[in-house]
Amino acid sequence: METILLVIQMVIALALIGIVLIQRSDSDGMGLGGAGGGMGLLSGRAKANALTRTTAILAAAFMLNSLLFSIVTTSSRESILEKIEAQKEATTPDVPRADETAPAASDAASAAPAPAEATAPAEAPAPANDNQPLSVPRAE
Repeated sequence: METILLVIQMVIALALIGIVLIQRSDSDGMGLGGAGGGMGLLSGRAKANALTRTTAILAAAFMLNSLLFSIVTTSSRESILEKIEAQKEATTPDVPRADETAPAASDAASAAPAPAEATAPAEAPAPANDNQPLSVPRAE
C-alpha cells in the first residue's frame, strides 16, 4: 500500500511540475506553452483556464495523497524508539542483576571452588620506535 501511494505521489509531483512549467507568466510570456497566433485548438484564455484548473486539481490530489500516505505509514509502523527497545531486548542476554541474585554467605561457602586461572605467557617487549628522539640524561 505504501509503495503504491509513493508511486502515485511521485507521478502527481512530476505532473504538477510539468503543468506549472508550461504555464505562461503574466509579465514576460516566457512560458513553454507558446503563443502561436491563435491557430491551436484552445485560445490563449481557454488554455490558461485549463492549465490553472489542472494545476489546482493536481495540487489538491498532491495534498490529499500526502495526508493519506502519512496516515498509512504512521499506523502500520512502530516508532523508532520501540524498534530500538526491541533490538536491545533481543540482543541483551538474560543476566540477572547483582542486587536480585546476591548469594548468601552460607551459599558461598558451599559453592565449588573456582578453577585456578592459567598464567598468561609473558609479553614480548615492544620494538623500539626509531622515529622518537633519544633522551640523554644530563650531568648535573
